[in-house]
Amino acid sequence: LSRLGLLERIGLTPEGVSMDEALRAIDIAIDDQLPVLVLSFHSPSLAAGHTPYVRTEADLDALYDWFRGVYAYLDTRGVRPTTVEEIMASVDA
Repeated sequence: LSRLGLLERIGLTPEGVSMDEALRAIDIAIDDQLPVLVLSFHSPSLAAGHTPYVRTEADLDALYDWFRGVYAYLDTRGVRPTTVEEIMASVDA
């Protein structure tokens, strides 16, 4: 459906997704009462030069800025972190 322009997929990742896009996706997910938001990235991106997303130290700084901004926004929206254990317990309840 995204290819037809009927839906838009926005990954919650600093790799190729702007902070503005991610915050918009977070707002949509919260407004739709989605119970879990999952952020993702490739772990080699934590060092410059290992992925096309983080080629330089400036790119690495931008990656961390993205995470700081997204986590700060999630906090203002009242979204709290969870664990797999908590998710499993809520399913069993």
